Amino acid sequence: GVSVLLEGKPLPLFFVSPGQINFQIPNAYSQGQLIVQAPNGVSDPVPVFPRVRAIGIFTQDGSGCGPAWVFNVAQDGSWSLNSAENSVEPGGLAVVLGTGLGPLHVDVPDGQPGPSNPPAALSFPDLYCRAAVPTHGTPAGALGLFCGRAPGLVGVDQFNVKLPDNTIEGCGIPFNFPYFDGASWASQPVP
Repeated sequence: GVSVLLEGKPLPLFFVSPGQINFQIPNAYSQGQLIVQAPNGVSDPVPVFPRVRAIGIFTQDGSGCGPAWVFNVAQDGSWSLNSAENSVEPGGLAVVLGTGLGPLHVDVPDGQPGPSNPPAALSFPDLYCRAAVPTHGTPAGALGLFCGRAPGLVGVDQFNVKLPDNTIEGCGIPFNFPYFDGASWASQPVP
């Protein structure tokens, strides 16, 4: 019986409880008013403004700080959660989950999972599909092998990266996703 409306249009809902509602803001939207309707009433309107393009890396505790949702990719293609006890090696492959990528080469309707064959990749991967990691000697970014909507997930972006061979090793090495769109910024650094 709960709905969330942006300028009168219903938004996809993913989780509803007495203290929390998770919903997806459309990929393309303009400034508007957000209203929550529930069986016991209607909320006051809340202004929503167009987002500034920003990549956000998901963190394991949902706070935006601390260990990220990073998976190591084994030679057989299997994934395991990256941790201090199970870290990716320099030159290895990793998958990072987040949100906020730019335009995709395939339109994924709001509320629908990312397709898997073919996956919905970033339209301009040479500009935006790279990660910044600390290295020994010559600075190098992690090579983006794929950046796009995570297959089978709604509103989740996936970044497949190959770490440089000279990546610094250690516990909690920070990385982020740089981006340039007329003004320089980057995602939050996460270990």
